[in-house]
Amino acid sequence: MRDIIRVSRLRNPYVQLILYPAVVQGDAAAASVVQGISTLDTMGLDIIIVGRGGGSIEDLWAFNEESVARAIFAAQTPVITAVGHETDVTIADFVADVRAATPSQAAELATFVYVDFHRNLVRYCDRLERSMDHRLSLAHRSVENCRSRLLAMRPDKRLLVQMEKIGMLRQRLEVLMLSKLERSQGRLTTAAGRLEPLMLARLERCRSRLLAVAGRLEGLSPAKRLAGGFAHVSTPQGKTVTSVQQLTPGDTLRVRLNDGTAETTVTHIDSQNL
Repeated sequence: MRDIIRVSRLRNPYVQLILYPAVVQGDAAAASVVQGISTLDTMGLDIIIVGRGGGSIEDLWAFNEESVARAIFAAQTPVITAVGHETDVTIADFVADVRAATPSQAAELATFVYVDFHRNLVRYCDRLERSMDHRLSLAHRSVENCRSRLLAMRPDKRLLVQMEKIGMLRQRLEVLMLSKLERSQGRLTTAAGRLEPLMLARLERCRSRLLAVAGRLEGLSPAKRLAGGFAHVSTPQGKTVTSVQQLTPGDTLRVRLNDGTAETTVTHIDSQNL
């Protein structure tokens, strides 16, 4: 036990050791070792070292017991066995995660050298710092390149160039529009000169057709027919009477003549001449 403590303190003074005082030989040894393994396994430790100093085969017999082997095998925490001297081998060594030849070796396996760890940590910090400095240097260089390119491009100058281009394009567009407008006006004047005679001729033809249609309509005018002696016969409700089949003696009729309207009563119906 002293060897484990001494080696552990030398390698890493910050390691925390938890000791479980178990009986390691005699009739009660197996049960005591099993109890110790079970208790330490529930404490959330990093490693459990099961060991004792050297002795005869009878002194080490507790570590050949089946209950001890099963307890080591069932433990969730990694187990290092360090039973006796380097030449001593027990059943517990075969079920453990790692077998150490001596308790001192078990302490070496269970702990890391803090000095080496600190040295590596310092080295990693230096590498990380150099890497960060390098990346920052690259980023700074990239920013400077972008700034130089942006200054070279001079957005105000580019805008001025674009405005000059727009002015030139506007002048060209105005010239083209004026030229096209003049051509269009010329074509329009020519078309208007050709269109006027055509419109007058078409208007005259339309006037002639209109006079002809008006003459025909005048001949079919109801007023002219009434003036010629015809009459329009209807019921007092305004329904036109076109056949004697619509009449019965005693019916009142409204007769519209050329100069007015008269009402009459049907006294006799004669359909023989129809």
